[in-house]
Amino acid sequence: MEIKLINKLIISFLIVILLSTVLGLAISNYKIDKNFEKYLEDKKNKTVATVVDIVENNCDEETAIERSQDIELLAKSEQLYIRVEDLDGKITFETKKNYVNAMKDESTMDSNDMIQKTFDPKYYKEEKYELVKYNRKIGNVIIGYYGLDNCTSRDLQMKDTITNTLIETALGTLMIGIIISIFLARHFSIPLKNMTKTTNEIRKGNLDVCLDEKSSTYEINELSNAIKYLVKSLENKDMLRKRLASDMSHEIRTPLMTLQNTMEAFLYGVWEPTKERLESCYEETIRLSKLVDRLKDINKLEEESIKLNMKEFNITDELNQLLELFRPQYENKNINLIFKSDGDILINSDKDKIKQVIVNLLNNAYNYTDKNGKVEVTLEKRDKNIVIAVKDNGIGISKDDLPFIFERFYRIDETRNRKTGGMGIGLTISEALVNALGGTINAESKLGEGSIFIVRLPIKN
Repeated sequence: MEIKLINKLIISFLIVILLSTVLGLAISNYKIDKNFEKYLEDKKNKTVATVVDIVENNCDEETAIERSQDIELLAKSEQLYIRVEDLDGKITFETKKNYVNAMKDESTMDSNDMIQKTFDPKYYKEEKYELVKYNRKIGNVIIGYYGLDNCTSRDLQMKDTITNTLIETALGTLMIGIIISIFLARHFSIPLKNMTKTTNEIRKGNLDVCLDEKSSTYEINELSNAIKYLVKSLENKDMLRKRLASDMSHEIRTPLMTLQNTMEAFLYGVWEPTKERLESCYEETIRLSKLVDRLKDINKLEEESIKLNMKEFNITDELNQLLELFRPQYENKNINLIFKSDGDILINSDKDKIKQVIVNLLNNAYNYTDKNGKVEVTLEKRDKNIVIAVKDNGIGISKDDLPFIFERFYRIDETRNRKTGGMGIGLTISEALVNALGGTINAESKLGEGSIFIVRLPIKN
Protein backbone atom coordinates (compact mmCIF):
# COMPACT_ATOMS: atom_id res chain seq x y z
CA MET A 1 0.00 0.00 0.00
CA GLU A 2 1.38 3.39 -1.01
CA ILE A 3 1.44 6.15 1.60
CA LYS A 4 1.94 9.83 0.89
CA LEU A 5 5.32 11.14 1.96
CA ILE A 6 3.81 13.76 4.29
CA ASN A 7 1.77 11.09 6.09
CA LYS A 8 4.73 8.73 6.25
CA LEU A 9 6.95 11.45 7.72
CA ILE A 10 4.30 12.45 10.28
CA ILE A 11 3.77 8.83 11.34
CA SER A 12 7.53 8.24 11.56
CA PHE A 13 8.07 11.40 13.61
CA LEU A 14 5.15 10.54 15.91
CA ILE A 15 6.42 7.01 16.50
CA VAL A 16 9.87 8.34 17.39
CA ILE A 17 8.43 11.06 19.64
CA LEU A 18 6.00 8.65 21.32
CA LEU A 19 8.65 6.01 21.94
CA SER A 20 11.05 8.66 23.24
CA THR A 21 8.36 10.09 25.53
CA VAL A 22 7.34 6.68 26.89
CA LEU A 23 10.97 5.70 27.40
CA GLY A 24 11.70 9.03 29.08
CA LEU A 25 8.68 8.64 31.36
CA ALA A 26 9.67 5.09 32.29
CA ILE A 27 13.25 6.09 33.09
CA SER A 28 12.16 9.20 34.98
CA ASN A 29 9.54 7.28 36.97
CA TYR A 30 12.13 4.64 37.84
CA LYS A 31 14.54 7.35 39.00
CA ILE A 32 11.81 9.05 41.03
CA ASP A 33 10.89 5.77 42.75
CA LYS A 34 14.52 5.02 43.55
CA ASN A 35 15.18 8.51 44.88
CA PHE A 36 11.92 8.45 46.85
CA GLU A 37 12.91 5.15 48.44
CA LYS A 38 16.29 6.62 49.33
CA TYR A 39 14.55 9.66 50.75
CA LEU A 40 12.33 7.44 52.92
CA GLU A 41 15.31 5.36 54.00
CA ASP A 42 17.27 8.47 54.98
CA LYS A 43 14.21 9.87 56.72
CA LYS A 44 13.71 6.60 58.64
CA ASN A 45 17.35 6.51 59.73
CA LYS A 46 17.13 10.10 60.88
CA THR A 47 13.88 9.41 62.74
CA VAL A 48 15.33 6.29 64.40
CA ALA A 49 18.36 8.26 65.55
CA THR A 50 16.04 10.94 66.94
CA VAL A 51 13.90 8.34 68.75
CA VAL A 52 16.91 6.60 70.28
CA ASP A 53 18.34 9.93 71.37
CA ILE A 54 15.05 11.07 72.97
CA VAL A 55 14.51 7.74 74.73
CA GLU A 56 18.08 7.76 76.08
CA ASN A 57 17.62 11.32 77.35
CA ASN A 58 14.24 10.57 78.97
CA CYS A 59 14.99 7.37 80.85
CA ASP A 60 17.04 6.52 83.87
CA GLU A 61 19.46 3.64 84.32
CA GLU A 62 16.51 1.33 84.99
CA THR A 63 14.89 2.39 81.67
CA ALA A 64 12.08 4.18 83.44
CA ILE A 65 10.66 6.86 81.14
CA GLU A 66 10.40 10.29 82.65
CA ARG A 67 8.61 12.29 79.87
CA SER A 68 6.56 9.68 78.10
CA GLN A 69 4.31 12.26 76.43
CA ASP A 70 7.19 13.47 74.24
CA ILE A 71 7.79 9.94 72.97
CA GLU A 72 4.04 9.41 72.46
CA LEU A 73 3.82 12.55 70.35
CA LEU A 74 6.87 11.53 68.33
CA ALA A 75 5.47 8.04 67.71
CA LYS A 76 2.12 9.47 66.66
CA SER A 77 3.57 12.14 64.36
CA GLU A 78 6.01 9.76 62.71
CA GLN A 79 3.56 6.79 62.67
CA LEU A 80 5.88 4.56 64.71
CA TYR A 81 5.55 1.91 67.36
CA ILE A 82 8.07 2.41 70.20
CA ARG A 83 8.76 -0.13 72.94
CA VAL A 84 11.43 0.18 75.64
CA GLU A 85 12.84 -2.93 77.35
CA ASP A 86 15.34 -3.34 80.15
CA LEU A 87 18.27 -5.72 80.04
CA ASP A 88 16.00 -8.60 81.11
CA GLY A 89 13.57 -7.96 78.28
CA LYS A 90 10.91 -6.52 80.53
CA ILE A 91 8.79 -3.83 78.84
CA THR A 92 9.10 -0.54 80.70
CA PHE A 93 7.35 1.63 78.09
CA GLU A 94 5.21 1.06 75.00
CA THR A 95 3.24 3.23 72.57
CA LYS A 96 0.08 2.24 70.73
CA LYS A 97 0.54 0.12 67.61
CA ASN A 98 -2.30 1.83 65.85
CA TYR A 99 -0.01 4.80 65.26
CA VAL A 100 1.61 2.70 62.52
CA ASN A 101 -0.49 3.43 59.45
CA ALA A 102 1.27 4.96 56.51
CA MET A 103 -1.67 4.96 54.13
CA LYS A 104 -4.22 7.02 56.02
CA ASP A 105 -4.58 10.76 56.01
CA GLU A 106 -3.30 12.60 59.07
CA SER A 107 -6.75 14.06 59.76
CA THR A 108 -8.11 10.52 60.37
CA MET A 109 -5.22 9.46 62.57
CA ASP A 110 -7.57 8.42 65.39
CA SER A 111 -9.94 6.37 63.28
CA ASN A 112 -9.54 2.70 64.23
CA ASP A 113 -11.76 1.65 61.31
CA MET A 114 -9.42 3.35 58.89
CA ILE A 115 -6.42 1.72 60.52
CA GLN A 116 -7.89 -1.74 60.22
CA LYS A 117 -8.77 -1.23 56.59
CA THR A 118 -5.37 0.05 55.51
CA PHE A 119 -2.92 -1.69 57.82
CA ASP A 120 -1.25 -4.73 56.24
CA PRO A 121 0.80 -6.73 58.80
CA LYS A 122 3.04 -8.37 56.21
CA TYR A 123 4.72 -5.00 55.49
CA TYR A 124 5.17 -4.21 59.18
CA LYS A 125 8.76 -4.27 60.45
CA GLU A 126 10.41 -3.95 63.85
CA GLU A 127 14.05 -3.15 64.54
CA LYS A 128 15.93 -3.27 67.84
CA TYR A 129 18.45 -0.64 68.92
CA GLU A 130 20.61 -0.51 72.07
CA LEU A 131 20.09 2.13 74.73
CA VAL A 132 23.39 3.41 76.15
CA LYS A 133 23.82 5.73 79.11
CA TYR A 134 27.15 6.75 80.55
CA ASN A 135 28.87 4.36 78.14
CA ARG A 136 26.88 1.47 79.58
CA LYS A 137 24.07 -0.46 77.92
CA ILE A 138 20.89 -0.07 79.96
CA GLY A 139 18.37 -1.76 77.64
CA ASN A 140 16.86 -1.79 74.15
CA VAL A 141 14.33 0.23 72.22
CA ILE A 142 12.21 -1.53 69.57
CA ILE A 143 10.91 0.67 66.77
CA GLY A 144 8.15 -0.62 64.50
CA TYR A 145 7.23 0.96 61.20
CA TYR A 146 5.37 0.15 58.01
CA GLY A 147 8.30 -0.82 55.76
CA LEU A 148 9.92 1.85 53.59
CA ASP A 149 6.42 3.08 52.80
CA ASN A 150 6.30 4.68 56.19
CA CYS A 151 5.60 8.08 54.76
CA THR A 152 3.20 10.84 55.55
CA SER A 153 0.54 12.19 53.22
CA ARG A 154 2.84 15.14 52.57
CA ASP A 155 5.51 12.72 51.32
CA LEU A 156 3.04 11.00 49.02
CA GLN A 157 1.69 14.34 47.87
CA MET A 158 5.22 15.49 47.03
CA LYS A 159 5.86 12.34 45.00
CA ASP A 160 2.50 12.63 43.23
CA THR A 161 3.22 16.27 42.41
CA ILE A 162 6.58 15.37 40.86
CA THR A 163 5.05 12.48 38.91
CA ASN A 164 2.12 14.58 37.67
CA THR A 165 4.45 17.40 36.66
CA LEU A 166 6.56 14.91 34.74
CA ILE A 167 3.50 13.50 32.96
CA GLU A 168 2.22 16.98 32.11
CA THR A 169 5.65 17.93 30.77
CA ALA A 170 5.75 14.74 28.68
CA LEU A 171 2.27 15.42 27.27
CA GLY A 172 3.26 19.01 26.49
CA THR A 173 6.42 17.79 24.80
CA LEU A 174 4.36 15.26 22.83
CA MET A 175 1.98 17.98 21.61
CA ILE A 176 4.87 20.25 20.63
CA GLY A 177 6.49 17.27 18.90
CA ILE A 178 3.30 16.60 16.92
CA ILE A 179 3.15 20.23 15.77
CA ILE A 180 6.84 20.24 14.83
CA SER A 181 6.52 16.89 13.02
CA ILE A 182 3.63 18.21 10.93
CA PHE A 183 5.63 21.35 10.12
CA LEU A 184 8.75 19.35 9.18
CA ALA A 185 6.73 16.89 7.10
CA ARG A 186 5.20 19.75 5.14
CA HIS A 187 8.61 21.43 4.87
CA PHE A 188 10.04 18.31 3.20
CA SER A 189 7.02 17.18 1.20
CA ILE A 190 5.85 20.44 -0.41
CA PRO A 191 9.08 20.99 -2.44
CA LEU A 192 9.05 17.34 -3.49
CA LYS A 193 5.38 17.63 -4.47
CA ASN A 194 6.17 20.68 -6.61
CA MET A 195 9.11 18.87 -8.21
CA THR A 196 6.85 15.90 -8.94
CA LYS A 197 4.45 18.24 -10.79
CA THR A 198 7.40 19.63 -12.73
CA THR A 199 8.68 16.19 -13.75
CA ASN A 200 5.16 15.21 -14.85
CA GLU A 201 5.10 18.27 -17.09
CA ILE A 202 8.51 17.27 -18.46
CA ARG A 203 7.17 13.77 -19.12
CA LYS A 204 4.38 15.33 -21.19
CA GLY A 205 7.02 17.10 -23.27
CA ASN A 206 6.63 20.55 -21.73
CA LEU A 207 10.19 21.80 -21.32
CA ASP A 208 9.16 25.40 -20.58
CA VAL A 209 8.51 24.60 -16.92
CA CYS A 210 10.07 26.81 -14.26
CA LEU A 211 11.40 25.22 -11.08
CA ASP A 212 12.37 27.69 -8.36
CA GLU A 213 12.42 25.39 -5.34
CA LYS A 214 14.90 26.64 -2.77
CA SER A 215 15.33 24.79 0.48
CA SER A 216 17.70 24.76 3.42
CA THR A 217 17.95 21.00 2.91
CA TYR A 218 21.00 20.03 0.84
CA GLU A 219 19.45 16.92 -0.73
CA ILE A 220 16.31 18.79 -1.86
CA ASN A 221 18.44 21.50 -3.47
CA GLU A 222 20.52 18.81 -5.17
CA LEU A 223 17.36 17.17 -6.53
CA SER A 224 16.05 20.54 -7.72
CA ASN A 225 19.34 21.29 -9.48
CA ALA A 226 19.33 17.81 -11.03
CA ILE A 227 15.83 18.41 -12.45
CA LYS A 228 16.92 21.79 -13.81
CA TYR A 229 19.93 20.12 -15.41
CA LEU A 230 17.63 17.43 -16.84
CA VAL A 231 15.37 20.08 -18.39
CA LYS A 232 18.38 21.86 -19.87
CA SER A 233 19.78 18.56 -21.15
CA LEU A 234 16.45 17.59 -22.71
CA GLU A 235 16.21 21.01 -24.35
CA ASN A 236 19.69 20.52 -25.78
CA LYS A 237 18.83 17.00 -26.94
CA ASP A 238 15.66 18.29 -28.57
CA MET A 239 17.65 21.02 -30.29
CA LEU A 240 20.25 18.48 -31.41
CA ARG A 241 17.54 16.14 -32.68
CA LYS A 242 16.02 18.88 -34.80
CA ARG A 243 19.45 19.97 -35.96
CA LEU A 244 20.40 16.37 -36.74
CA ALA A 245 17.31 15.95 -38.88
CA SER A 246 18.16 19.16 -40.71
CA ASP A 247 21.83 18.23 -41.21
CA MET A 248 21.01 14.68 -42.23
CA SER A 249 18.50 15.86 -44.79
CA HIS A 250 21.06 18.35 -46.09
CA GLU A 251 23.82 15.73 -46.25
CA ILE A 252 21.61 13.36 -48.19
CA ARG A 253 19.72 15.98 -50.18
CA THR A 254 22.85 17.64 -51.64
CA PRO A 255 24.25 14.59 -53.50
CA LEU A 256 20.76 13.42 -54.42
CA MET A 257 19.86 16.80 -55.92
CA THR A 258 23.15 16.80 -57.80
CA LEU A 259 22.42 13.34 -59.19
CA GLN A 260 18.80 14.25 -59.98
CA ASN A 261 19.70 17.43 -61.84
CA THR A 262 22.45 15.68 -63.77
CA MET A 263 20.23 12.76 -64.73
CA GLU A 264 17.43 15.12 -65.81
CA ALA A 265 19.91 17.02 -67.96
CA PHE A 266 21.00 13.73 -69.54
CA LEU A 267 17.39 12.61 -69.95
CA TYR A 268 16.18 15.77 -71.68
CA GLY A 269 19.27 16.14 -73.82
CA VAL A 270 20.53 19.29 -72.11
CA TRP A 271 23.89 17.64 -71.31
CA GLU A 272 25.81 14.97 -72.98
CA PRO A 273 26.75 12.07 -70.61
CA THR A 274 30.46 12.77 -70.82
CA LYS A 275 33.07 10.94 -68.79
CA GLU A 276 33.65 13.94 -66.51
CA ARG A 277 29.94 14.30 -65.73
CA LEU A 278 29.55 10.60 -65.10
CA GLU A 279 32.57 10.72 -62.78
CA SER A 280 30.89 13.59 -60.89
CA CYS A 281 27.78 11.46 -60.44
CA TYR A 282 29.93 8.58 -59.28
CA GLU A 283 31.64 10.80 -56.68
CA GLU A 284 28.26 11.81 -55.29
CA THR A 285 27.22 8.17 -54.94
CA ILE A 286 30.53 7.45 -53.19
CA ARG A 287 29.83 10.35 -50.82
CA LEU A 288 26.42 8.91 -50.00
CA SER A 289 27.94 5.48 -49.47
CA LYS A 290 30.57 6.90 -47.10
CA LEU A 291 27.90 8.73 -45.15
CA VAL A 292 25.93 5.52 -44.67
CA ASP A 293 29.08 3.64 -43.67
CA ARG A 294 29.99 6.28 -41.08
CA LEU A 295 26.49 6.09 -39.64
CA LYS A 296 26.86 2.34 -39.36
CA ASP A 297 30.21 2.81 -37.61
CA ILE A 298 28.69 5.14 -35.02
CA ASN A 299 25.75 2.85 -34.34
CA LYS A 300 28.10 -0.09 -33.98
CA LEU A 301 30.30 1.84 -31.55
CA GLU A 302 27.36 3.01 -29.42
CA GLU A 303 25.20 -0.10 -29.45
CA GLU A 304 27.79 -2.89 -29.28
CA SER A 305 30.87 -3.51 -27.22
CA ILE A 306 33.95 -2.48 -29.18
CA LYS A 307 36.44 -5.27 -29.76
CA LEU A 308 39.84 -4.22 -28.51
CA ASN A 309 43.26 -5.60 -29.36
CA MET A 310 45.17 -4.86 -26.15
CA LYS A 311 48.94 -5.09 -26.12
CA GLU A 312 51.92 -3.17 -24.77
CA PHE A 313 53.63 -0.71 -27.09
CA ASN A 314 55.67 2.48 -27.06
CA ILE A 315 53.11 5.22 -27.58
CA THR A 316 55.81 7.88 -27.96
CA ASP A 317 57.17 6.15 -31.08
CA GLU A 318 53.70 5.60 -32.52
CA LEU A 319 52.70 9.25 -32.12
CA ASN A 320 56.00 10.42 -33.57
CA GLN A 321 55.54 8.23 -36.66
CA LEU A 322 51.93 9.37 -37.04
CA LEU A 323 52.89 13.04 -36.93
CA GLU A 324 55.56 12.46 -39.56
CA LEU A 325 52.85 11.16 -41.90
CA PHE A 326 50.85 14.37 -41.38
CA ARG A 327 53.83 16.71 -41.65
CA PRO A 328 53.80 17.08 -45.49
CA GLN A 329 50.08 17.88 -45.40
CA TYR A 330 50.65 20.52 -42.71
CA GLU A 331 53.58 22.01 -44.60
CA ASN A 332 51.30 22.66 -47.57
CA LYS A 333 49.48 25.23 -45.39
CA ASN A 334 52.70 26.29 -43.71
CA ILE A 335 51.36 25.07 -40.34
CA ASN A 336 54.06 24.38 -37.78
CA LEU A 337 53.46 20.87 -36.35
CA ILE A 338 55.24 20.38 -33.00
CA PHE A 339 55.53 17.22 -30.89
CA LYS A 340 56.61 17.23 -27.23
CA SER A 341 56.81 14.23 -24.92
CA ASP A 342 58.18 13.07 -21.56
CA GLY A 343 60.31 10.47 -23.35
CA ASP A 344 59.50 6.85 -24.09
CA ILE A 345 56.23 5.77 -22.47
CA LEU A 346 54.95 2.19 -22.57
CA ILE A 347 51.21 1.68 -22.50
CA ASN A 348 48.97 -1.39 -22.57
CA SER A 349 46.09 -0.48 -24.89
CA ASP A 350 44.71 -0.78 -28.43
CA LYS A 351 47.23 0.91 -30.70
CA ASP A 352 44.95 1.19 -33.74
CA LYS A 353 42.07 2.74 -31.78
CA ILE A 354 44.36 5.35 -30.24
CA LYS A 355 45.82 6.21 -33.65
CA GLN A 356 42.30 6.57 -35.07
CA VAL A 357 41.45 9.09 -32.33
CA ILE A 358 44.64 11.10 -32.90
CA VAL A 359 44.09 11.08 -36.68
CA ASN A 360 40.64 12.61 -36.18
CA LEU A 361 42.05 15.28 -33.87
CA LEU A 362 44.93 16.10 -36.25
CA ASN A 363 42.51 16.36 -39.18
CA ASN A 364 40.31 18.76 -37.20
CA ALA A 365 43.31 20.84 -36.17
CA TYR A 366 44.49 20.99 -39.79
CA ASN A 367 41.07 21.91 -41.19
CA TYR A 368 40.35 24.71 -38.69
CA THR A 369 43.81 26.27 -38.43
CA ASP A 370 44.65 29.02 -40.87
CA LYS A 371 47.83 29.21 -42.90
CA ASN A 372 51.01 30.00 -40.97
CA GLY A 373 49.38 28.63 -37.84
CA LYS A 374 50.68 26.23 -35.22
CA VAL A 375 49.53 22.84 -33.92
CA GLU A 376 51.23 21.36 -30.87
CA VAL A 377 50.87 17.74 -29.74
CA THR A 378 52.07 16.88 -26.22
CA LEU A 379 52.40 13.52 -24.49
CA GLU A 380 52.74 13.36 -20.70
CA LYS A 381 52.70 10.69 -18.04
CA ARG A 382 50.58 11.57 -14.99
CA ASP A 383 50.34 9.02 -12.20
CA LYS A 384 48.73 5.93 -13.77
CA ASN A 385 47.55 7.72 -16.92
CA ILE A 386 48.90 9.27 -20.07
CA VAL A 387 47.65 12.61 -21.33
CA ILE A 388 47.68 13.45 -25.05
CA ALA A 389 46.86 17.05 -25.90
CA VAL A 390 46.32 18.45 -29.41
CA LYS A 391 46.44 22.24 -29.31
CA ASP A 392 45.95 24.67 -32.20
CA ASN A 393 45.72 28.43 -32.61
CA GLY A 394 42.88 28.22 -35.10
CA ILE A 395 39.41 29.75 -35.18
CA GLY A 396 38.33 28.22 -31.86
CA ILE A 397 34.89 27.18 -30.63
CA SER A 398 32.26 29.36 -28.99
CA LYS A 399 31.10 28.74 -25.42
CA ASP A 400 27.60 27.88 -26.67
CA ASP A 401 28.86 25.25 -29.11
CA LEU A 402 31.51 23.67 -26.88
CA PRO A 403 29.18 21.33 -24.88
CA PHE A 404 27.85 19.74 -28.10
CA ILE A 405 30.93 19.16 -30.25
CA PHE A 406 30.94 15.40 -29.51
CA GLU A 407 27.32 15.00 -30.67
CA ARG A 408 26.91 13.31 -34.03
CA PHE A 409 26.46 15.65 -37.02
CA TYR A 410 26.80 18.72 -34.83
CA ARG A 411 28.25 21.52 -36.92
CA ILE A 412 29.85 24.49 -35.19
CA ASP A 413 29.64 26.42 -38.43
CA GLU A 414 27.14 25.57 -41.15
CA THR A 415 29.62 26.43 -43.90
CA ARG A 416 33.08 25.46 -42.72
CA ASN A 417 32.37 21.72 -42.63
CA ARG A 418 31.11 21.96 -46.18
CA LYS A 419 34.43 23.49 -47.21
CA THR A 420 36.49 20.82 -45.48
CA GLY A 421 34.25 17.93 -46.44
CA GLY A 422 33.57 16.95 -42.84
CA MET A 423 30.34 15.26 -41.82
CA GLY A 424 30.39 16.21 -38.14
CA ILE A 425 30.89 12.69 -36.77
CA GLY A 426 34.67 12.42 -36.34
CA LEU A 427 34.61 13.64 -32.73
CA THR A 428 31.63 11.40 -31.96
CA ILE A 429 33.64 8.36 -33.06
CA SER A 430 36.71 9.58 -31.15
CA GLU A 431 34.73 9.91 -27.92
CA ALA A 432 33.26 6.41 -28.30
CA LEU A 433 36.72 4.91 -28.87
CA VAL A 434 38.28 6.73 -25.90
CA ASN A 435 35.43 5.62 -23.63
CA ALA A 436 35.92 2.03 -24.79
CA LEU A 437 39.59 2.28 -23.81
CA GLY A 438 38.62 3.42 -20.31
CA GLY A 439 39.67 7.02 -20.83
CA THR A 440 38.16 10.47 -21.24
CA ILE A 441 38.27 13.17 -23.89
CA ASN A 442 37.33 16.80 -23.44
CA ALA A 443 37.89 20.12 -25.15
CA GLU A 444 38.79 23.63 -24.07
CA SER A 445 38.45 26.54 -26.43
CA LYS A 446 37.82 30.23 -26.89
CA LEU A 447 36.45 31.70 -30.07
CA GLY A 448 39.26 33.19 -32.14
CA GLU A 449 42.01 31.86 -29.84
CA GLY A 450 42.20 28.20 -30.81
CA SER A 451 41.29 24.90 -29.19
CA ILE A 452 42.88 22.13 -27.17
CA PHE A 453 41.61 18.54 -27.11
CA ILE A 454 42.81 16.47 -24.14
CA VAL A 455 42.75 12.66 -24.14
CA ARG A 456 43.41 10.77 -20.89
CA LEU A 457 44.05 7.03 -21.05
CA PRO A 458 45.11 4.50 -18.41
CA ILE A 459 48.63 3.14 -18.82
CA LYS A 460 47.51 -0.38 -17.89
CA ASN A 461 44.13 -1.35 -19.25
